[in-house]
Amino acid sequence: MHIGLLVKDVPVQDQIRLDPASGRLVRTGVAREPNPTDLVALAALLDHLRQPGDRTVALSMGPPQAVDSLAAVVQTGLDRGILVSDRVLAGADTLITARALAAAVRRLELDLVLAGVHSLDSDTGQVPPMVAALLGWPVVTRVRALSRLGDTALVVERAGTAALERFLLRLPAVLTIEESLAEEHWTDPPGEEARARVTTWSAGDLPLPSGQDSPTAVLRVYASGSGQRAGVVLQGLDAATAVERLLETLAGLGEPPQPPPPVQGVTTQDVWVWAETDPATGTVTEAARELLRAVRPALTPPGRLVAVLTGVPAPGTGATLAAEGADRIEYLALPGASAANQARGLARRLEEAAVPPALCLFPSTLQGRETGAYLAGLTGLGMTGDIVGIRFDARAGIIQTKPAPSSSDLVDIVTRTAPVLASVRPGVWATVPRPADAAAGVESWVAYPDLLPARGRDLEALDSRSPAGGLLDPRPVILGIGYGVGEAGTAALAAVAARLGAGVGASRMVTDAGWLPKAFQVGVTGRAVAPRLYLALGISGHLDHLLGVQGAGRLVAVNRDPSAPVFRHADVGVVLDWQAFWQALEPRWQQLLQVLGLA
Repeated sequence: MHIGLLVKDVPVQDQIRLDPASGRLVRTGVAREPNPTDLVALAALLDHLRQPGDRTVALSMGPPQAVDSLAAVVQTGLDRGILVSDRVLAGADTLITARALAAAVRRLELDLVLAGVHSLDSDTGQVPPMVAALLGWPVVTRVRALSRLGDTALVVERAGTAALERFLLRLPAVLTIEESLAEEHWTDPPGEEARARVTTWSAGDLPLPSGQDSPTAVLRVYASGSGQRAGVVLQGLDAATAVERLLETLAGLGEPPQPPPPVQGVTTQDVWVWAETDPATGTVTEAARELLRAVRPALTPPGRLVAVLTGVPAPGTGATLAAEGADRIEYLALPGASAANQARGLARRLEEAAVPPALCLFPSTLQGRETGAYLAGLTGLGMTGDIVGIRFDARAGIIQTKPAPSSSDLVDIVTRTAPVLASVRPGVWATVPRPADAAAGVESWVAYPDLLPARGRDLEALDSRSPAGGLLDPRPVILGIGYGVGEAGTAALAAVAARLGAGVGASRMVTDAGWLPKAFQVGVTGRAVAPRLYLALGISGHLDHLLGVQGAGRLVAVNRDPSAPVFRHADVGVVLDWQAFWQALEPRWQQLLQVLGLA
C-alpha cells in the first residue's frame, strides 16, 4: 500500500497571528513546527497502519522553509517527503491548497491519505474532505480506531454527533485521525539525511492553481468585543465571603442583556440550510434548527428559507422545519448516506435550482463539516468554517465573521463565488427564539439514484453505539472545567455535577489530556452552549473557548490567577482557588439556583 501523510508547517501556537493589513498569517520572524495534530496521524501510520512492503510519503504545501517540518516528519521513519512550493500559490485558501495537494496525490498514485483533524493556524479541518472530493474518494474524519483488511479496505470507528459509528471503508480514501487513536509523535530537528529525502515540486512539476484565484478572502482583522461583559472581580476574600458576594452580585445584575442578532442585514435572495438529521432516528438536529431560526428574520420576499435534507427523515419532519421558519423543505433521496454522496446530491440540486441560493449554511458538526467541505471541493465554491456571525451588506456582499486563529481578534471574510458556503458551530446561535408563526413549509422530493461512484459503494455503515462517558448535556447550569482543576478534580466535579443536576463542559486542554471525552469540549473546536449560568473553574480564558459560551446568560469565572484573561469576559470573576470556592458554594447550591430563577 502507498500511504501519504498530509503535514502542515505552522507557527508554534503562541506565535500564531494574522497580519492586519493582508489578513494572512505572519510567517517571518516566528518559530515553526509540524502541525501537532498531523503528528497524531503520523503516530497512527507508524503504530497502527504500516506493514512490511508499504511505501510512505509525507506531503506538504507551503513556502520553502516548510522543508524543515517535512524533513522532521520524514526522519521518524517515512520513505520520503514531497513539498509543493511555488510563488504562484501565495495567498491560497483552503480550496486552492486542496487542489495543489490533490494534484500531488494523483502524481504519487497513493492508496490512502492521512491527516490530523485540523491545523493550529486554521482549525476548520476543511482541506482533507476537499482533497477527497477533488479525487473522487470517500472521506472519514476524526477516526478514533481502525483495523486494516489487506491492501484494499479498512474498518474505522469515529465518534459521531450522537453515537460511535463503525464503517467499512474501501480504498483509496482520505482519513483524519483523532487524538484518542494515537498520541502525538514528537519529532526532532532534521538532519541532512532527512532533508535529502525531501523533494520540492513546483508549477513545472504539477498543474498548480493560483493563490490569486482563492474563492475566499479576508476583508479585515479587528479586535473582538465578543463575549466581553461589564463584570465584577472579587479579590482578597475568603471563600465563604466570596460566595456570599457572588450571590449578591448575581441577584443585583438581574436579567442578562439580549445579545445582538448573529445574522444582520436583510436579503431578498434564497438561503439554504442543510438540515442535518440524526442517522439513528431521522430527527433534525438542534444544530440545524438553530440555523433556521437565526436566518429567518433576515429574509424578505421574494427570498425564501429552504431546508434541504439528504438523510432519511422521521415522520413529521416537514412540520418541525416549518415551525423553525422554513418556507420550503426539499428532500433529496440518495443511494447512500456518506458525506460524499450527500455532497454529490447537494451539488446536483444546486445545478438544477431554478432560483439559486445566495448562501448555503451547514452546522459545524462532524457530518456537517465533511459534507460542506466535500461540496466545496466538488463545485469549486468558497467555504468559510466555524463562523460566528453573518452580515448581508449591499456593497460588500455576504460578510462572514469568524475568530482569528489563536488570538482575541475577529476576521471578516468575503466569498467571490456564489452561493456562499459557510458552517456554524452548534450552540453559537442558540439564543435566537423560534418564529412566532410557522412558515409555509412547502415540501418536495427529488431522487438522485445515480450518484454512486463508478466503483460502487465505498463506505458502508456497520454499526453504532452510545459512547462511553456520554455526551455534553446542555443543562441550565454548566460547570466549565479547565486544566487548572487537574485530573482528580475533573473526575470529582463531574460526579458532583451529575448529583446536582448540572451539565459539564471542558476546555480543549482538558479533553486533549483525556480527563473528559472530546464530546464535552466547549469552544470553537468543540461545541457552543447557551446555559443560564456557565461557571468556569480553572479556565484561563482563551478566545476559542469563550466564543463557545458567548450565548450564556451569565458567566462566572473562578481562577487563582488575577491576570487570567477569562476575568475580562465574565460577569463575575472570583480570584480564588477553585477547590476552596467550590467547598463554600456547594452547600448554597439551591440558593444559587433561586438567584438564577431556576428554583
